[in-house]
Amino acid sequence: MPRQREHKVTMNAPRTLLHHGAIGQIHVFCDESGGTDPANNAFLAAAVAIVPADAQKLIKSFRKAAKVANEVKGHRLTREQRQIFFELLGRRAEVVSVVVKCSRGHVKGDWAMKTLPEVHLYSQLLAEACMGLPNLASAGHLTITPDGGRYKKARLDLVREQIMHTVCAYHPVPRVNVNFGDSRHLPGLQVADVIANSVFQSLAATEAGEASRMLLHTLLDQGRLQIHDVELEKNSPKWLVDI
Repeated sequence: MPRQREHKVTMNAPRTLLHHGAIGQIHVFCDESGGTDPANNAFLAAAVAIVPADAQKLIKSFRKAAKVANEVKGHRLTREQRQIFFELLGRRAEVVSVVVKCSRGHVKGDWAMKTLPEVHLYSQLLAEACMGLPNLASAGHLTITPDGGRYKKARLDLVREQIMHTVCAYHPVPRVNVNFGDSRHLPGLQVADVIANSVFQSLAATEAGEASRMLLHTLLDQGRLQIHDVELEKNSPKWLVDI
């Protein structure tokens, strides 16, 4: 990866984020749920700030408690397993997550779903989710690891550049790395997958949606999970930005 320009640090990060590994080092794992095809009413991305070793411990504890042998995937979980996951996550107060969603039935969401190529919308969702995490500017080293299974390498390279450009433009982080990973081997991506899928489920007016909303409620109240609509400041016409 080409060497990144240095940026001056201007803010102090909260203690929960400064404790991610070495002082000033933040690890962010990202995954998406839904899509822009007609079968989906929403497309969203989750960014989860968690130490890789802590993610490994969380997933290990979850597999043991929920009797899950293979890769943890949100859409495969039973209601009981999903409840166990959020009970274990709730014990880790240092984990902070942001989800940015694009939904049909809203002006911006309808415009983006119909107009933007999916990979461009995906890049924007990831970038806005990462930017929503508290005080990234105080990180001496920011490592962002999105799941790399959705697109081919050429498209992922475009996504990487968009994330780095957007994050560095809004948060003067001295060092930023964006490297796509394989969720089969990275527990942090499995954590992000379950959070993204649970938020996606919570958007539906179904029994499963209600169950997911109840599980997310505590994290939302504590400010450890934030859910925002996509802003699209750089990728939409002025009339849409002003809405």
